[in-house]
Amino acid sequence: SYAKSPLGFDPGTRYQYSLCHDVLAAVVEVASGKRFGAYLDEVIFAPLGMTSAKFMPDYDGATSLYARDGATGEPKSVPHDVFGEIVRGYESGGGGLIMRAADYLKFVGALACGGPPVLSRATVDLMRQNRLSGRPMEDFRALNKRGYGYGLGVRTMVDPEAGNSRSPVGEFGWDG
Repeated sequence: SYAKSPLGFDPGTRYQYSLCHDVLAAVVEVASGKRFGAYLDEVIFAPLGMTSAKFMPDYDGATSLYARDGATGEPKSVPHDVFGEIVRGYESGGGGLIMRAADYLKFVGALACGGPPVLSRATVDLMRQNRLSGRPMEDFRALNKRGYGYGLGVRTMVDPEAGNSRSPVGEFGWDG
């Protein structure tokens, strides 16, 4: 089990992409007394009017995925489970949630506006504040994140010049 796995290093001394968001989802389940998906429905999705967000639904009707062929550079179709199949019924804090584009726009709009009904501006600002420095920042940038630091669950722009980016300081998001 993940809880019994040894740490790779002392906390705060390095950065490693991990299952930490899954651990946080488990904490939410214990604290709320609800399954993670039910909590998200109640606290985020329903207030925003998001009706299509689901964990690992059938892929019928999902948009096709494409990647560039390494040899030819041409786009090629890839299966939806290319990143690994999450066990059905597992509500991951870090993956497996899909939704229609219109619902995703409602979600990112709430983050961008930092207001009711889901998050305050102060909460969003805490999320996008860089928490890395020193060796952990070096580890993060080695993941092709030049110019970015890491906040509370999101990458955040700290140095547009280093990232060769036009994004402003504080721009935030996540891959995927």
